[in-house]
Amino acid sequence: MKLWLILFAMPLAAADCVPVAADRITVGDLARAAAVFGAAPASDVLAYAPAPGVRRSFSAADLRRWARRYAVNETQLPAGVCFEWPVAAPSRIAVIKALRAAVADPDARLELREFSSQPVPAGDIKFPRGGLTLPPRWQSGEPLTWKGRVKYAAGRSFPIWARAVVGIAGKRVVAKRELPVGRVIAGDQVALEDYERLPFSAPAPDRIEQVVGRVPRRSIQAGRVLSAALLEEPMAVEKGDRVAVEVRTGSMKLSMDAVSESGGRTGETVVLRNPSSGKRFPARVEGKGRAASLSPAS
Repeated sequence: MKLWLILFAMPLAAADCVPVAADRITVGDLARAAAVFGAAPASDVLAYAPAPGVRRSFSAADLRRWARRYAVNETQLPAGVCFEWPVAAPSRIAVIKALRAAVADPDARLELREFSSQPVPAGDIKFPRGGLTLPPRWQSGEPLTWKGRVKYAAGRSFPIWARAVVGIAGKRVVAKRELPVGRVIAGDQVALEDYERLPFSAPAPDRIEQVVGRVPRRSIQAGRVLSAALLEEPMAVEKGDRVAVEVRTGSMKLSMDAVSESGGRTGETVVLRNPSSGKRFPARVEGKGRAASLSPAS
């Protein structure tokens, strides 16, 4: 069964009007109102179709002109014909189904409060991400306005809107007390709490182990939610640290100790100094107190 048959309970067109569902009125459409055109090429285009909800009528003179074009017996023509694109108000079930498809999370809370009752043509309801209006300070349970479109025919659409409570349940990490900038976070300094987030929003860290061992980029107050943007990896090498260095020259590998002239995290480059020669050289940090270098350090 086609989706539009499920989405809309479409009313029948008036007895004297032929329903259309395409941009053009064809001979095939005309034949449904005047059977005498049944032998003419059904795909031939006669006129533009009316807009949804609007009727377009053709007089007896129009029918005689088409009869002469297709060598049809004019004595069997009706007095006139009418075409219309049927419309109906979307169903609540159809709107909810389209919202759930847009959120794309089967466990999300979705409570439809109201939606547009303007009659629309039969088609697929779509609520794009860009149509979601977010309030400046959203609170869980606050309805959101979502603008969508009913897509019908070839590339045509009709506006629709809905107001609904939408939320995705999850957990997040919060600070139990103030977390100083640059200090490694310990497990007893943070806690998990339940919360509800907006669709399409980036989820916060939802496990304690995702934040323990990291450091705040700036001071985090007690009760504040910890986001990935607030945290960074701790320094693996501090300025003045003694570093075990593996120096690689061709196929040769030498190990030595050096003194760090700068700080860095794993994967970053620091400047080391050979304490024997005083020569400085770059090296890549490979872990706590460890680095590797391709430069001669003698």
